[in-house]
Amino acid sequence: MNISLEYDLTIENVSFYRIVTEELGLVEKKLQEAVGQAPESIRKPFSHAVKSSGKKLRPALSILSSRITSERPDSAILVGTGVEMLHLATLIHDDVVDEADTRRGEATVSNIWGPEIAVLVGDYLFASAATYVCETGDLRVIRRFVAKTIMELATGELTERMDLYNSSQTRDQYFLRVYNKTASLFVAAAECGALLSQASGDQINCIKEYGINIGMAFQIIDDILDFEAYSIDIGKPVGNDLSQGVLTLPSILALERSSPNNPIVKLCETRNKDKYLDDALKCIIDLKVIPDAYDIAKDHLDKAKNSLYLINESPVKSALLDLTDYIMERDK
Repeated sequence: MNISLEYDLTIENVSFYRIVTEELGLVEKKLQEAVGQAPESIRKPFSHAVKSSGKKLRPALSILSSRITSERPDSAILVGTGVEMLHLATLIHDDVVDEADTRRGEATVSNIWGPEIAVLVGDYLFASAATYVCETGDLRVIRRFVAKTIMELATGELTERMDLYNSSQTRDQYFLRVYNKTASLFVAAAECGALLSQASGDQINCIKEYGINIGMAFQIIDDILDFEAYSIDIGKPVGNDLSQGVLTLPSILALERSSPNNPIVKLCETRNKDKYLDDALKCIIDLKVIPDAYDIAKDHLDKAKNSLYLINESPVKSALLDLTDYIMERDK
């Protein structure tokens, strides 16, 4: 597969991809090998999930982080593959929970093969991800990835489910949920890569801080796009999260500014999206909370840039800085 076809934007136009193009090609090769080695019963849904994968930001981050002090170790490809598999597993499970028919304009695994098969395919990818990371033989990487990351991801998803239609949740609760559900995998990608690079403890802490902040910003912007982008841009209907009772940062900021009987509260109380969703979306736009949400995302990206102060000037550091700009400017 030509890796340049894997991204919504071509590699030539996204600067931070340029220095990891070869490595991402190796990650893609391992993913295709994994599909070929999978049991025949899940090969087709597994292949479909891999084909529908996105820009591979997380493997790119793990590979960049593995090069902050030296040339990229071969084991970074294993971590990059594991990171992408784990990401795909979470997406498959998310689509089952959300009863989503499409993702990135393609039918979901659960839509084609049913939720039961999708759950099992996701489980297979979780296990496969751990297998690739274990092949590094680095106990620090294995412990960080297998134990901590998977628990954090599960905690984030569970918390989101438990807080559906909860109009009393705070922005701090939202931030914790976002860390667990999204940022934790960015942190794992960055930290595991840095561990492989034999970076100092202080440098690893810098990379962890970077991963936290770009992960937080990535999800905040994704949540903003749910309100302001057309369906074709992000592959799902506008206001999809709110229609399912998931209150993200724009909704929470709007709740902080409005009266108790605003339409967001009514939507949460009645769960009647036919009656209240349009008014709730209008409330969020009218209260002008979207610019404030972008400011919060930008603050995280500024922190991400500042966290790289112990990383020597190099093409890798420049790529990490470019990645923050890309996240701020993305529209899908």
